Amino acid sequence: MRNSITAFVGMLGLTVASLWADGVKKELGEGKEYLNTLLILIGIAILFSAISWIGLSLQPVRSLKNMATSGYKAIWDTLSTRNGKKIALSWVLFTFAVGFQAAFNTPFFLHKLNMSMMGVTVTIWIILTLATVTTPLWGRISDVIGYKKVLIIGWAGVFWLPLLFVFTKADAPHIFGIAPWGILADAFFTSIFWPAVGIAQTNIVIGQASSQTRAGLFAVLSALTGAAGFVAAMIAGQIGNHIGDTAMVNFAGLEMNNMQVPMLIGSVLRFLAGFMMFFIEEPQRTQDMIPNNQAFSIMRKLLLGRPG
Repeated sequence: MRNSITAFVGMLGLTVASLWADGVKKELGEGKEYLNTLLILIGIAILFSAISWIGLSLQPVRSLKNMATSGYKAIWDTLSTRNGKKIALSWVLFTFAVGFQAAFNTPFFLHKLNMSMMGVTVTIWIILTLATVTTPLWGRISDVIGYKKVLIIGWAGVFWLPLLFVFTKADAPHIFGIAPWGILADAFFTSIFWPAVGIAQTNIVIGQASSQTRAGLFAVLSALTGAAGFVAAMIAGQIGNHIGDTAMVNFAGLEMNNMQVPMLIGSVLRFLAGFMMFFIEEPQRTQDMIPNNQAFSIMRKLLLGRPG
C-alpha cells in the first residue's frame, strides 16, 4: 500500500511539473525562462527527496533475524554455482542491451517526435495503470508454469519494442494529441510484458539464494547491472554523437536518425541476450502453490496491517 501510494503521488507531481514546463515552453519558447523552469523543477525534486529522507529516518524498522555473518563469501558462494553464474550473466547481458537504447527514449519523444512533456507523462500513466493489473496476473501465472517460462515469455514480449521507435517518423500524427501510435503501442506492450520480466527475475534470485544472503546478492547484481547499463548508454551516446544530430542513416531502405540507430542495435542486443535465459535452471520450490482464496486473504491482512 505504501509503495502504491508513493507511486501515485510521484505521478501526480510529474503531471503538475509537465503541465508547468509545457505552459512555459508554449508561452515563452525554449529560451532562458524555460531553462530556469526546468532548474526550478529539479530543485523542488531535490527538496522533496531530502524531506523523504527525513521521513524514512523516522520510520520504525523491524529487527531482522538469522542475518549472515560470513559477508561477501556467502554471496560469492551463491554466484559461483553454475546456476548463479547463469543468472548473473543473464542479468548483465540483458541490462546492457536495454541500456543501449533506454536513455534515448525521452529525448527521442521530446526532440525528434515533438511530443509535449505532458504527452510523455500520459504514456507513463498508461504503463503504471495497466501494470498494476498485469503484475498480479503474472504472479499467479508464475505459480502455475514457473518463473523461467514467464521470464522467457516476458523477453519475447519486450525485445522487439525499440523497433516501434525505429519505425515512428517525426511527422507521424499524434493520436488524441498524446503521441504517435508506435509510442502508445510501446506503452501498452511494456505494461503487459515488463512486469513478467521483473517478477521472474526477482523470484529466480530469491529461489537461488538463502534468506541470509538474499539482500547482499541483490545488491551485487544491482551493482553489476548498473555498471552494464552505464557502459551501454555511454557507447550508444558515442554512436549518436558520431552520426550527428542532423544526419540520417539509411539501412535496408529505412532512414534512421542518430537516436533510432542505437534503438535498432538495442533491439538486436535484447534478442541475442535473451537466449541466455533459456539456460537458467528453475529454482526448486520448497512450498506448494497456495489457493487463490488463501493468497487474497494474506494480501488483505498485509494491506490492513494485521499479523498473518
